[in-house]
Amino acid sequence: MWLLHSQLWEILLSMLVFGLGMGASYAAMPALIARSVAVQELGSSVSFNQVLRTVGSSFGTAISAAIIATHPGLHGEASSTSINMTFLIGAVLCITLGIALLINSALRSSPATASVPTRINSSGANKK
Repeated sequence: MWLLHSQLWEILLSMLVFGLGMGASYAAMPALIARSVAVQELGSSVSFNQVLRTVGSSFGTAISAAIIATHPGLHGEASSTSINMTFLIGAVLCITLGIALLINSALRSSPATASVPTRINSSGANKK
């Protein structure tokens, strides 16, 4: 949306792509968490993920509102400068997060650091 937001179709297309990405990531996150934590910590881990999503959304909204409020238009409306700055910050954060996830994924999949997590089955015995 940073680069394409002057026409309605550009906004709608951007929101569609954004919605598909967010929906897919929100749906996949519990499964990814379940594979990465011990069974005893699964509930609190998924709950902590939800708390962080809510807090992150609140911070993002507050920061966007602050940027728009500090760069008003002629009649107090949101200016194109403030909207562009908000979208730019969002794009930079998304790109940075994407790069960090790719690096993390590459480091985890390298043969030198690969390991099988230990889980405890219902009988209390360790299981690889």
